[in-house]
Amino acid sequence: KGTCGQCRIRVVGSAPPPSPAEASLLPADELALGDRLACQVAVREDLSIRVPEEVFGVREWVCRVRSSRCVGTLIKEIVAELPEGERIDFRAGSFVEVTAPPHDTRFRDLPIDDAIRPEWDRLDLWRHGVRSETPATSSGESVSARTPARRRHRPTGGPLRPASYPLGREPVTAR
Repeated sequence: KGTCGQCRIRVVGSAPPPSPAEASLLPADELALGDRLACQVAVREDLSIRVPEEVFGVREWVCRVRSSRCVGTLIKEIVAELPEGERIDFRAGSFVEVTAPPHDTRFRDLPIDDAIRPEWDRLDLWRHGVRSETPATSSGESVSARTPARRRHRPTGGPLRPASYPLGREPVTAR
């Protein structure tokens, strides 16, 4: 759709005209250099591109969930410990994919903050749950930065998935 700007590439040589989404999202000087959004480029002939180095720097870790709490009606804050010596260089727009091991959780068993309980009651969320017999991956999770010395990241979000990351027992995979 061309709205997030995360798929930026640079066309080497003659770049196709920018799409309306690119024209509204990318500065004119960068468009002139050949910067485009991969999701918007219509390829009609051979095209040489440069992909930002950080795209190839995707890493994957097995992490322990340190804490898990509801911070909104359907928003879960999960604090996971990165392996020793690892860190995430946070950049605005960064995200993680989180893969939880197989799990079966009833929402009625979750510790829900008193401030959120009335909304859970109104929506009758207590009757729901989440179950996966295979590892379940959730992507597009936003990341909040903490001091690098603390070596942790905080993925949040996921409508009706507030229980999908078991606390402490099994590791979750983050990349």
